[in-house]
Amino acid sequence: MRFRLRQRMALFLLLCVLLVAIELTPVGKQMSARVVGLTQPIERGLYVMSSTVRGTFYHLLVGGEVADKIASLEGEVARLAIDRARFEQLTAENDELRSITGFQSTILGTVVPLQVIGFDPRAPKDLLRLDGGRQRGIAEGSAVVTINGNLIGVIADVGEQSSVFRLLSGSDLQIPARVPAHDGAFGILASPEGLSLTVQQIPKTATVTEGDVVVTGIGFPGLAPNIPIGSISSVRSTPEELWQKATLQPFATSGAPDIVSVIVLNDGA
Repeated sequence: MRFRLRQRMALFLLLCVLLVAIELTPVGKQMSARVVGLTQPIERGLYVMSSTVRGTFYHLLVGGEVADKIASLEGEVARLAIDRARFEQLTAENDELRSITGFQSTILGTVVPLQVIGFDPRAPKDLLRLDGGRQRGIAEGSAVVTINGNLIGVIADVGEQSSVFRLLSGSDLQIPARVPAHDGAFGILASPEGLSLTVQQIPKTATVTEGDVVVTGIGFPGLAPNIPIGSISSVRSTPEELWQKATLQPFATSGAPDIVSVIVLNDGA
C-alpha cells in the first residue's frame, strides 16, 4: 500500500517538474538568441509529454467513459457553431430574395436574380459578368438593378450561359432618363470619362431642381422605364449653351453587390 502511494507521489512530482520546465523554457528563450535554437526542440518534446500526462491524469480522475462523453459534447458544440453560421448565411440570402420578390410586383417585366461572377477582362472598370444569359431570358439593353430596385447598369452583351453588364459609371453608357416630377424634363444619362453621372441635353424650357428624382426614360431597346437612378445634386444652365445639364447622386452605392437582378421586359411592355 505504501509502495503504491510512493509511486503516485513520484508521478505527481514528475508532472510538477515537467510543468515547471515548460513554464521556464520561454524565459530561457528570451535570455539568449542562441538558447532559442536549443530550447525549441526541448519545449516541443516537453509539450507533447505534458499533454500525454495531462490526458492520462484526466482519464484517471474522471474516468475514461466520462472523458469520452465530454470530448463528444465538445465536438457537438463545434458542429452547432458551424450550423449556426450557415443558418445566418441562409437567412441573409433569404432576405435578399424576399426584397427581390417584393420589387418584382412594381415593374412591367420579369425580375431575374443573378450572381456577379467577376469583372470582364475587356474593360475591368466598367464591365461585370453575370452567371446567366439567353437560357435565363436575359436580353441586351435590360436594366440591372440592386435588390432595392435602383439602377446599377445595363446589359451590354449576352451569351448562352452568361452575360455582361456595363456599370452606370462606364464612360460608354448612354441611356434615356427623365424627371417624373416635371413635364418635358428628359435627357441622356451619361458618365463622361467615367468621372460623374450626369443627365445631358435637358431642354432649356424644362424645370429641373436639386433633389429631383431621375428615372429611366423610354426609347432604349430592352430597357424598362421608370427605374430609379438617383437624385439631382446640381444643375448647370448658361445662356451660351443650348441645353441644361444636371449632375446626379446615384441611389446605388459604388461598386457591385454579389447579387443583382436583371429586368427583362414582358412582351408588349
